[in-house]
Amino acid sequence: MGALPGDTIVCDAVLDQVVLPGAGNIIKMEGLHRARVAPCRTLGTLSASEVAGVIREVRTYALAWRKKGQKGPLHVYNKVSCADCARPVSMQKMGGALRNSIKRTTFWCPACCSGGGGGGGGQSSLSGAAGSAPQQAHHAQHAQHAPHAPQPGSGASLYAGPATATCSLHGRRCLALSRSRKRGPDDDARTPNFDRVFFSCRPGGARGAASSKCIFFQWADGPFPRCACKVHAPAPADPRRARPPPRDFPAVLKISKKEGTGGRWFFCCGGGDGPGRQGRGGGRFGGGGGRHGGVGERSRGGGDARPSCAFFAWAQDEQLAHLGNLLHPLL
Repeated sequence: MGALPGDTIVCDAVLDQVVLPGAGNIIKMEGLHRARVAPCRTLGTLSASEVAGVIREVRTYALAWRKKGQKGPLHVYNKVSCADCARPVSMQKMGGALRNSIKRTTFWCPACCSGGGGGGGGQSSLSGAAGSAPQQAHHAQHAQHAPHAPQPGSGASLYAGPATATCSLHGRRCLALSRSRKRGPDDDARTPNFDRVFFSCRPGGARGAASSKCIFFQWADGPFPRCACKVHAPAPADPRRARPPPRDFPAVLKISKKEGTGGRWFFCCGGGDGPGRQGRGGGRFGGGGGRHGGVGERSRGGGDARPSCAFFAWAQDEQLAHLGNLLHPLL
């Protein structure tokens, strides 16, 4: 790492294949967490012992993964709370300043990787001091609003309760939370259910055999707010039957990956490319009006390209409580 500029952030240095060949994004996050070095720190702020610790922990995690053929325990990756201290995990897209590097979604625990000998006390190229007052205030606010916040060291999730959905055959033990990715016939995002979240039952796990499949299905966005966009059902084949009235649809649940708000859940317009929406084909119902668009109405097949609404709201605990511990950042 000594050959890299001192203002290089650690997350870029670890992914440099000349420095640490074979290190990927998960290895980067878990290795840095075990070394207690925040990914946003710059190389110039690391002591010799911290550099050695980063190299050692990254290599140890990578070699264990290679030996076992599967990744090791995850302490921060795709976690809401840290597996070590149970405090909130931060998430942000960072990096991309080094040669052939790109911004990657990065998870880290500010409580474990800040101050003292644990790293995080140096200057960050993203937000000044990694332990700056605004960042600390954000994490404190996040922890304050977390439902049933666990005690430090318990290892429990901030959303530790069970999901409210129940499969009549397998109960709640095999429930999974997923996002609908079904697109229209022309491979766009104009199907009304695109990006909605739902419960399913996987008695055989994510890769279970076909014989272990369960048909349980339930939409999980009932408590979510509705945006102002409407969707029209297709006209009935029988002209004597009245066309059903337009329906509203739940807002889309997303998670922020931006500096200062990374890791916070929010709702955005499901009808187009409003704040946080970047679906292909212009969002769930076709071309949208973006942040400044007006209220729109979409036909099921896309049809006319009227602007969508720009609905946005931060998610409240009571709107997510029914998802329980099935909620994870990379949903």
